[in-house]
Amino acid sequence: MGRVLIFGGTTEGRLLAEFCEKSGIPAELSVATDYGGEVLPAFQRVRVRKGRIPEPEILALLETGAFDAVFDATHPYAAHISRSVKNACRAAGVRRFRVVRPETGEYSRKLSSAVIREAEDSRAAAELLLPTEGGILLTTGSRELPDFAALPRERLFVRVLPSTEALTACREAGILPAHIAAMQGPFNEELNEAMLRFYGCRYLVTKESGSAGGFEEKLAACAAAGAEAVVIRRPKEERGITLREAEQILLSLGEEQT
Repeated sequence: MGRVLIFGGTTEGRLLAEFCEKSGIPAELSVATDYGGEVLPAFQRVRVRKGRIPEPEILALLETGAFDAVFDATHPYAAHISRSVKNACRAAGVRRFRVVRPETGEYSRKLSSAVIREAEDSRAAAELLLPTEGGILLTTGSRELPDFAALPRERLFVRVLPSTEALTACREAGILPAHIAAMQGPFNEELNEAMLRFYGCRYLVTKESGSAGGFEEKLAACAAAGAEAVVIRRPKEERGITLREAEQILLSLGEEQT
């Protein structure tokens, strides 16, 4: 079979690439940042492409005919890149499979006694928090920091990836150095609770990132620490396939070539 192109940078993308490696399936994994490549295992059969790719370049890549199929395993909130991948695949006539992360929001809400507020996006979350008082632990990533610019800096505590890009974004957003925790997740309930208590935060802002993103553990920590969870809802419900279904499709693609 020809190569498959995986757009990842997520747990699902990494696991799909590892499946290709173990199964002897020629593949290329595209991650948006250098850090996304650094946390990957050492592949022998899977080539890793680092850096964001605009839609025209994705189309040009697919038009070379080097790829039989594309698996979009990007983050549920990365709507822009998913749209670009979809458009490029349609234009190039290449099969595309969207690997979606199961939603756990409603299930998690039943498990947690935390007070939960919901917001459409990070800007709406910031507006919701503006009239409140107390520390805020942001766990939504460094790219959303500008959306919280209206909030006093002394209230903001952020947890971001330990990458140069993320730390630069924190500095540009005016986050106080002592309020930055650069760590690789996902994190368990105990660590989330400890951070809320250590920083004295009354609020935790999170995306509904599913089990792979430690969403349930964040809500449980809020309940234990007496904090409120501000949950940014997913952009919209997506249709797609699970990781296990993607693995089966990869195997069937191989059978097509035999």
